[in-house]
Parts: sequence; structure tokens; C-alpha cells
Amino acid sequence: MLDTSYLLAEKILGGTVKCIAVQGCDTVLQSSYSVLFGFVPASLAGFGFYLVVLMTATYLWSKRNIAEKGEYLLLALAIVGIIFSAWFFYVQAVVLDAYCTYCLISAINTIIILGAMVILKIKS
Repeated sequence: MLDTSYLLAEKILGGTVKCIAVQGCDTVLQSSYSVLFGFVPASLAGFGFYLVVLMTATYLWSKRNIAEKGEYLLLALAIVGIIFSAWFFYVQAVVLDAYCTYCLISAINTIIILGAMVILKIKS
């Protein structure tokens, strides 16, 4: 949530994102691909995704008797997150030929969420 918060704040304030380890953050973040449906910043969608995952996981953790149904919801969210992450990675690698450190961190976070959900389902 921290990386998407940073990107969203910079998008709203019109600031420049400090790129770490790769080149092209501004290219990625100023492209038309950084906005969904013409007006929703992708960073806002990412923040919303992480918020829903966190809230759902917290709720399920507190209500262990309904956890199994909720685990499927978290798994579905993780799969949707992976699909979006794969799309954004494709855009960075193939379309823009530029990478955003924070977008890559978000993709890794989504992979971790999916991996955790798969491991949880295997163990249960």
C-alpha cells in the first residue's frame, strides 16, 4: 500500500517520482496506460486492491469459522491482481520499453499475495 500511496500522491500533486534501480518511471507514470477508464489513476486502483485484500484478510482472521469461503475471495482477488500486474508489466516491457520501480514492487507484492493464498489452500 505504501508504494501505491506514494505514486498516487505524486500523481495528484503533479510531482516527479524518484526512480530507483531502473530508468523510465516518468515515462510509465505519464503514459496513457497509467490511467484506467480515462480518469482513474492506476495507483488508486492498486491502493484499492491492497486495501480490499487487507480488510478481507483481517476480517477472515478474526472470524475463523467462515475463513474457507473468504479464502476463495482472497484467491480470486489475487488472480485478478496478477492479471492486471501481468498486463502492466507487458505494457512496460513491450509497449513503453520503460520500467517503473514502484510498479514492479507492486507486481512482486501481488505475486506474494497469490503465492500465500495458493499455499494456504494447499495446506487446508
